[in-house]
Amino acid sequence: MSGDYFTHENQQSILMHNDKHEKVSTMVELTTCEIRYLIHAMWEVDPVSSIKLAGRAGVDDVKLEQHLTKVYRRSIREA
Repeated sequence: MSGDYFTHENQQSILMHNDKHEKVSTMVELTTCEIRYLIHAMWEVDPVSSIKLAGRAGVDDVKLEQHLTKVYRRSIREA
């Protein structure tokens, strides 16, 4: 994967290289299972690749993992 396109079965390509790292807050609904999956997927990426991916996306991977963990724990407590 070149990092410029993200696709999945029967879905259109999402061109990512024109993204200027504009930060727009969203309200994406995720289940606790989906959040847990994202956290685990982040843990599976080796540190060097994680830094590269995060840099291309304009995010701090450590802060993102911390944020997802915080949201996950809060959701579990509120359930």
